[in-house]
Amino acid sequence: MTMKTTQLTPRQLERLVAQLGTLRDGAVKLEQAYAAELAQIEPSHRGSARNFLHYLSIRQHDIRSLQQDLGSLGLSSLGILQPHAMSSLNSVMAILEQLTGRGFGSAPEPPVDFHTGPLLLRDHTRALLGPEPTDRLVRIMVTMPSEAASDSRLVHDLLLAGMDVMRINCAHDGPEVWAAMVENLRRAEREVGRSCRIQADLAGPKLRTGSIRASGRVIRLAPKRDVFGRLAVAGKVWLTPAEAIVPPPRGIRFTLRIEGNCLVQLAPGDLICFTDARDQDHQLRVSEAVGACWLAEIERTAYVEEGTSVSAARAGEPVGTGRVVDVPEVVTCPRSSVRSSCWQATTWF
Repeated sequence: MTMKTTQLTPRQLERLVAQLGTLRDGAVKLEQAYAAELAQIEPSHRGSARNFLHYLSIRQHDIRSLQQDLGSLGLSSLGILQPHAMSSLNSVMAILEQLTGRGFGSAPEPPVDFHTGPLLLRDHTRALLGPEPTDRLVRIMVTMPSEAASDSRLVHDLLLAGMDVMRINCAHDGPEVWAAMVENLRRAEREVGRSCRIQADLAGPKLRTGSIRASGRVIRLAPKRDVFGRLAVAGKVWLTPAEAIVPPPRGIRFTLRIEGNCLVQLAPGDLICFTDARDQDHQLRVSEAVGACWLAEIERTAYVEEGTSVSAARAGEPVGTGRVVDVPEVVTCPRSSVRSSCWQATTWF
């Protein structure tokens, strides 16, 4: 039986080398960018931290096509990088050096290798999460509800069901509640005969604001438009006397309260003219009377602010004037221009 192999051209091999070189250079640069933070890490964990940065750097790229090309050559597809990111890159590039007959410079010294990387990962996982369960490959972490402080049976049942880590969310409740949760867990450990780790997630920064000043008093009147921006349905506007306000009928979105003699003089077909907050001229076409109120329509978007003067016209002749009052305040939510990048603080005990 003849095995069919994939042969890449020298140019394709060069492209693979360039892609891998970019990944390796990026990993080194990210480590250098965090040099100050790495210096503060416990020496026994510093190699793992460097490896973690290398892994994060590689995962910022889409390497699916690269993985496919590497796999077609029988090389590592870089699918399992977590324990030894830099060592994996160095090994694949070393083989490509042999295939191309070219050198690609000295390889960076990896913080962990194919032997030490998995061992460190195993040891650190055990130290953090406890020994591996005998009946499964993963640990189970359960976030405690507030009831876990008062219901010891709940904690007992969770531990009995296989909980390996109790997670306390310190963004909620308080020290007394957290302590009661821990006490219930320690009691359950004695009763069940197995231990459980505790993770306490410390609350992050909470943005709080005081009262936000209103941007102003303005109402937006707008018709409905189709997907092409063409007028579909004119906007319905309820005109009510400011002295005797009447709520609008169901389905009417916009209300203007008008003081003066404008509404008294109206008739169907009249126009109510005004200049909006953008200094644009607009008109409402009066359609029908409802008691002392009127329904009108608008075909262009207008921004009507407090105190806007209005004038009614019929066949070009003025029939009354008025003023828009009691326009609701508009509060604009502030936008943050600062990117939020927070690390969540976690305590284990």
